[in-house]
Amino acid sequence: MNGVAGDMKFLSFTPTIYSPDHTLVTAKLVQECHALGMKVIPWTVNTKERLQELKDMGIDGVISDDPRIFE
Repeated sequence: MNGVAGDMKFLSFTPTIYSPDHTLVTAKLVQECHALGMKVIPWTVNTKERLQELKDMGIDGVISDDPRIFE
């Protein structure tokens, strides 16, 4: 089993934050996580363009090496 469901089965509990590599984040993943009560905080986002794409998908936060993407 892959994806969020597979991860939750492996963990056997639901964490409050799900933090995948940003390249794995889709609108569907965000919806699945939110339905389970988890916030989505992907890593490592280092461009303004990708940050905006993720924000449009409904992420709750982001991990970045470059604080200038928030300017």
